[in-house]
Amino acid sequence: MIVDSLNESYDSLSEIDDSDTDPLFRIESESNSDFQDSTEGEEEDEDEDHSISVHNTIQSTWNTVSVTKDDIEHFLGLLLWMGLVKMPSLSDYWNRAERYQNNVASKTMSRNKFELILRFWHFENNNSADKIDRLYKIRKLLNMANDRFKNVHQPGEIIAVDESMIPYRGRLQFRQYIPNKTHKYGVKFFKACGSNGYTYKIIIYEGKQSIKGESLTETIVSDLCENYLNEGRTIVTDNFYTSVPLAEKMLSKNTHLVETLRKNRRFLPKTVIGKKIKKGEIFGLENNSGIVISKFKDKRDIYLLSTRHLLGTSITGKKTS
Repeated sequence: MIVDSLNESYDSLSEIDDSDTDPLFRIESESNSDFQDSTEGEEEDEDEDHSISVHNTIQSTWNTVSVTKDDIEHFLGLLLWMGLVKMPSLSDYWNRAERYQNNVASKTMSRNKFELILRFWHFENNNSADKIDRLYKIRKLLNMANDRFKNVHQPGEIIAVDESMIPYRGRLQFRQYIPNKTHKYGVKFFKACGSNGYTYKIIIYEGKQSIKGESLTETIVSDLCENYLNEGRTIVTDNFYTSVPLAEKMLSKNTHLVETLRKNRRFLPKTVIGKKIKKGEIFGLENNSGIVISKFKDKRDIYLLSTRHLLGTSITGKKTS
């Protein structure tokens, strides 16, 4: 008896069409048919505003949110402003509590629209992108930014090359861990900057990217400063980048190199590295190319490389202990 009743129940259920009873299926079908009806026979202008479809709840239909060029500009402005004005969370910028009140966020854009643009903000077509490039999602944006940096301002005589970290602890193939940085985990990028702090070019480190026959530092410095060589400028680096091969390469392009040096670099004169000197003394040698390798004694030994200076010291006017 029990088996017969169960079989009858199963037969009755199997005769029901899922598409007529399943609410999710019905909502999607109605929404899709509405969308098809509304798009048939309509032609959109190329200059017409873009839009994003949002599905609020299971029982609601798709709502279209218009996003204009002004909205994108306001969105970017808010991002820049949020970099200057820090709050505990994103929603706090629109919080009406007295301690969070401001005259910027709510008057510029609603929180819902801001979060919607942030969610769907995209710079590349995943179907046609070159996914061998680890930065394919932002490569066009990065190139556009570097072009703009270059065209807006020209550097003076001094260019500084250094690196920074963008804090990030998520999963990323080229995420770095550098224990001596303030932010130990993140994305590492190299910068070429002027003496006024202006950034002229950015390279995001994405793993092994040196040219065959060169060290990573030679490749990075050459790439960062490629538009500013052969003009008699001076590149200032720290001991991570400085090497004799890099100095020779820069000299061949009419560009000087100045900065501190690690004593374990190749091609350094052993006479300078092993020399015993007293505090305040300096000792060094110059090769035929005009590269000066020197050693200065302060609280510890400091090694320097310069293609611009002669061996010696000068009084800076600062009082020393």
